[in-house]
Amino acid sequence: MTSPLPLNGYSWNIGRVSSELYLVNRDVRPVAEIILRHDALPEALCMVAEASLRELHYTHGRSHVVVFVYKYRHLEHVIRSIHGDRFSVDVVTSWLRGKMLGYSEGAISEWLNEHENKKEVRDGRD
Repeated sequence: MTSPLPLNGYSWNIGRVSSELYLVNRDVRPVAEIILRHDALPEALCMVAEASLRELHYTHGRSHVVVFVYKYRHLEHVIRSIHGDRFSVDVVTSWLRGKMLGYSEGAISEWLNEHENKKEVRDGRD
């Protein structure tokens, strides 16, 4: 019996990105968090764009980056709130309320799009 070909780290990372994009696109999970080496980031960002998804990325140590991939734009505020960046308090509060009551990301997104005129932006450290 032959052994399978070994995967190098780059191929494994790109395969993982592909898998995570599939899960986010199918609404299996609202956000994917992927830690990659810096050299895999450009390819990963191209894959995110090709999948018509959104991303935020942050440095994660000296040689890695963490990429958050999401479908619905309100999730940017949720991710930013976790990282202490500026975010819309109204969006995050509405998201929490929607989640608490069992609404899907799509339903929360629709509601937020209809009520977009209320935007209070705060620093995440408040």
